[in-house]
Amino acid sequence: MTGLKMVLPTSFTDTSLSVLHDDAILSSGSLMLVDAIHSANPWASGVPTNGFAIPNIAWKEAAALLGSGTQSSLAGQLIVSGSINNNTKGKMERSGKGGLHVIVSQATALTSSDGVVANLPQAIRTYIKNNPTHSYYFSAWDYVTRIQPGTVNSANGIALYDISAGNTGALLVMPRTDVIVTTSGASSGSRVAPSLNAAGARYISQAVPSSSLNLDTQTEGGAIWGAPSSTYNAAVLASRNNLWPSSIMYRYYLEDLTVSGRSFAAVDALDYALYQAAVTTSGGRYNGDTFTSPTTVP
Repeated sequence: MTGLKMVLPTSFTDTSLSVLHDDAILSSGSLMLVDAIHSANPWASGVPTNGFAIPNIAWKEAAALLGSGTQSSLAGQLIVSGSINNNTKGKMERSGKGGLHVIVSQATALTSSDGVVANLPQAIRTYIKNNPTHSYYFSAWDYVTRIQPGTVNSANGIALYDISAGNTGALLVMPRTDVIVTTSGASSGSRVAPSLNAAGARYISQAVPSSSLNLDTQTEGGAIWGAPSSTYNAAVLASRNNLWPSSIMYRYYLEDLTVSGRSFAAVDALDYALYQAAVTTSGGRYNGDTFTSPTTVP
């Protein structure tokens, strides 16, 4: 079969023209956008398994910013470890709307490596480490299906959105009430709506300097359930067992604000409007979700 290729003998030199991106949130500073049912690259049906390449909707913008990279090399990776999906310690499923739901037991103790983490690609981790003076915006859309029943401002808080080592200098540590205060470096803005530790849809955004981030090798994710790290501190693990929350991940986003030139307020306003349209408004693509009750995994 023959085809016809047409090449327009022109180029665009007007830098004031808007750039067409695959999502309204994207900019020149975009590094990672994960969205389970995004029209640009939706996840395949079924429950993803260990090693699943998580599509990065922002890979084109990230490649331009990093100077190299492909759709494959700038994808994230889902790590499913231990016995988290054995219907006793936990259960993984796709929600009715396509989000990733991880139920974590509050009756059966986890051991080190029992968990799930959606890791950032190595090239993006390296970029953040190499740019310690930059400020980063991070946000997550999710749905809490079972709350953390302990005191949320205690050592029992569990990192759900964390690209740091443990709780030190975490970007987002959830559902701790000190999520908004990093241990080093000042936050330039944050939003939690409607609540950190309440069942239902949840939106969280935060902007911090990379100097407050201490990225390690195993839990550099946009979403974390349970204890996926093989080096999980035994004492901390013991304090968190039977208190693990469960949730559905819909979307998370990471942007270098220093590169994009945008403020936290500007990105957050756009992001929150997109969240409301997709998650909390009737007819939104994630609105009215259905899922297995976490009580099926006590």
